[in-house]
Amino acid sequence: MTSSTTPNAETPASTSRVHQRFIRFALLVGMLVAGAISVWWAVETRRDFERLNAEALTAARDQAAEAAKEIDRVFRDAQKSADVVVGDLSDGKLVFTDIEARMRAEFAAHPTLDGFAIAFEPFVYDAKERLYQEYVSRKADGTLPILKGATYDYTATPGTGPDGLKTAWYYGPKNSGPMWNEPFLATGAGKVLIEYGAPFFRRDDAARVAGVVTVDYSLHDLRQLIGGLELGTTGYGVVFTNRGTFLAHPDSSRVVAGSIFDNSPGTDNAELHAAARKAIAGESIDLDFRDPVSGQEAWVLLRPIPSTGWVMGVVRWKAESGRAPEQLLRWRVSTALAAAIAFVLFVAFLVRAEHADPHRLWIVAMVFSFCCTALVVLTWWLAWGVRPLDGVPLTSSSVANRQLEVYRNTLRKAEPVYAIPTGIQISALQFPDPHSIAISGLVWQRYSESIPEEVNRGFTFPQKIIEPPVIEEVQRTRDGTDEVIISSFIVVLQQSFDPALFPFDHRAVTINLTPVELRANVVFVPDFGSYPLIAPSSLPGMNPNIRVNNWHFRGSYFSYRPEPPGPTLGLAARAERDPAPVLHMVVDAQRNFIGPFIAYLTPAVVAAGLTFALLISGRQVSGWQDLVSGLSYIAALFFVIVVAHSSLRDMVGAVGITYLEYLYIVLYCTIALVVANLFVLAHRPDAWLVQYEGNLLPKLLYWPAYTLVILVSTLLAFVYG
Repeated sequence: MTSSTTPNAETPASTSRVHQRFIRFALLVGMLVAGAISVWWAVETRRDFERLNAEALTAARDQAAEAAKEIDRVFRDAQKSADVVVGDLSDGKLVFTDIEARMRAEFAAHPTLDGFAIAFEPFVYDAKERLYQEYVSRKADGTLPILKGATYDYTATPGTGPDGLKTAWYYGPKNSGPMWNEPFLATGAGKVLIEYGAPFFRRDDAARVAGVVTVDYSLHDLRQLIGGLELGTTGYGVVFTNRGTFLAHPDSSRVVAGSIFDNSPGTDNAELHAAARKAIAGESIDLDFRDPVSGQEAWVLLRPIPSTGWVMGVVRWKAESGRAPEQLLRWRVSTALAAAIAFVLFVAFLVRAEHADPHRLWIVAMVFSFCCTALVVLTWWLAWGVRPLDGVPLTSSSVANRQLEVYRNTLRKAEPVYAIPTGIQISALQFPDPHSIAISGLVWQRYSESIPEEVNRGFTFPQKIIEPPVIEEVQRTRDGTDEVIISSFIVVLQQSFDPALFPFDHRAVTINLTPVELRANVVFVPDFGSYPLIAPSSLPGMNPNIRVNNWHFRGSYFSYRPEPPGPTLGLAARAERDPAPVLHMVVDAQRNFIGPFIAYLTPAVVAAGLTFALLISGRQVSGWQDLVSGLSYIAALFFVIVVAHSSLRDMVGAVGITYLEYLYIVLYCTIALVVANLFVLAHRPDAWLVQYEGNLLPKLLYWPAYTLVILVSTLLAFVYG
């Protein structure tokens, strides 16, 4: 008897082997592709970080070089003006009676000049007059008054102490030749001068000095030049002399009075000092520097100014050059996600999952569930430190003064900006509801004697709601030439808190302080000198004993937040200026998640485990009684879940769905699917879904599906939402 089988016909066994080879090949390709994507993404993230750093460093270098070049040009122009006058006086082209007209002509030709002086040796100008000088200076209104005659003996040897004679401006050039003097307070001009001096000589004896010509450059103009640099929100520029004295610095208190070689208490700036000495010697220096106060990593770029021997410095925070924290989080999680996919496919390839053996499939399912859970935990950990900053953090007086300088440059007309140092100390804080805070504490303000009396003193809380705030003046005292006003307050402020990420949500408590003065240009600045430490982690402005249930405070800082143009309130002065920076104190409060985990996560996880236990128990559902028994078990679990879920919503007070609620929503869907599976077992026991390997597929897919949905909701909430 012969066989009727066709020779080329494929048997079921051979077809199965083809399918297995195809699945194995697909697993291999998928594993390699996912692994390559993970590696590529990690490498590209690193390259992008390095590229952005390089671009920011190059831009900072260009800015430092251009600023040094511009300052050098301005100083050379002033120096040239003085040297030309020196030559004309020495060879007799400029007669003494014409020096006033000549100086005024130099002002017209050189608009950056702030002062021009010609001082004579004893009895040179007039045989009957021992000392004589003429000094023309530029006032704020553009006028050029002249000072004639000597008000003190400028030929005397300069003193060394703080009360010594300030005559180095004359004594130095006379005895040492042309030079840029150290900045000093000029007695006659009544202001600090940056001055170049050069001697001129007698017409009848070219070896004898007849006097000194000096030109002044304005500290105000230098400050405006530095303030015009595009250095980001927190970067700033400085200029210091060959002795280290600051000529320009965002902290005006350090100009002339401070030095690059000063050490802050408790810090060691030896590396910075060494770099400054090299720059003074003529080298261009790039230095990586960590600010000891704010903890920020920065570049310090030092460029010499050839005409004077001084140095231009640019400080640029590295944090501003990188991607936003949210984007870095997205890249890191995406890299981990691709790596996890590659790992799951590798395990499936390793255990030969294509054979569809239940034992092998259980291994793959458990590894998949574990990877999803690990990715959820990793996302929590990576997202924990991502905090959007509220405005521009004022981590030092340099940053604050830089922001003020930027604001001054936006003013359309010349007007004084009254910067009022303001401090706050919070002694108590509560969260009465999800949309407000109640705080009490002290606010103090420092008003200098230069602020007119008609400028209203005081502050207000524009966020106040319902009850009027209690603001009482505690004390008004004098601190040197400043008037210090200390007030206590109790106030309820409106806030905007978003609990969508519960229990990983945080609250950025913002306290807005605005001046009561509406007409004058008053801006509050942090009173940095009143705080021992200003680093956010040290919680400046917060009483360390404050405790709020279920919350802890991660940091506090002052900030300027740009405000949109508002109404002028009928005041013309307000219509002529952009909105001034508004001082905020920001307190970063983080929820303690351990308690909510125990109270709300544990019941949900236990319920999910018990539901799975019912699914894999292997009990036979052969009739109505067995079905009712299973449904009663599910109903008891459902009741526990509903009670926990309702308690969660009552506690959070959220309008929308919070993150932890996704766990309950997924659990509701899971229970519904398990109930559906019970009905199929009871009424359609011959269905393929429940017949295959003893209802294997629902059991096998339970945890992978559950953890996958939780992972997707986590990624949407924290990363891709």
